[in-house]
Amino acid sequence: MLKHISFFAGIRGFELAADMAGWETVASVEINEDLNRRFKIRYPNTKQHEDIKKTDFTPYKGLVDVVSGGFPCQPFSNAGERKGTNDERHLWPEWFRIIRERRPPIIFGEQVDKALAWLDQ
Repeated sequence: MLKHISFFAGIRGFELAADMAGWETVASVEINEDLNRRFKIRYPNTKQHEDIKKTDFTPYKGLVDVVSGGFPCQPFSNAGERKGTNDERHLWPEWFRIIRERRPPIIFGEQVDKALAWLDQ
């Protein structure tokens, strides 16, 4: 069984997909306390982390097969103020850092194209 960790878990769409694929979600990262409270009811054995910037992900190296996430789009969304990399919610670099350090074999990411534009700079 593949082991999965979900970043920016939100309403847990990636966790649902992981369940359907037969994977075990061993951890999730979501800053919203209400969403975490609800998630804990359905997934009592999944380790929950709230802040990607304050969590040590070292214990997951070599343990996790699949990493998923849809990092916040507000910094780049046409519906928002479009502060881009100056927005405190620009968390793609944090997620990229963790991916680079942990080297999971499989990564599923989702977000607006503009959020990745900073890589070209």
